[in-house]
Amino acid sequence: IDVLVEGLSPRQATKPGIMQMQGRTDKNVIVNIDVKTQRVMPYSLVGQIVPVKIIRARAHSLAGALS
Repeated sequence: IDVLVEGLSPRQATKPGIMQMQGRTDKNVIVNIDVKTQRVMPYSLVGQIVPVKIIRARAHSLAGALS
């Protein structure tokens, strides 16, 4: 699913080497995205539309990872 990255997520990633960013789908659903910091500079994604694989659905948001 394509997600517009808005910035750093208020949720914190629990794994080392991973930062969580937050974005929205075209349906305005919030997606928290796990980003491996070795693979990409997370702040370079802000304002970009990126492909995300959804991993889990929460009550008010989705969780995913860059695909």
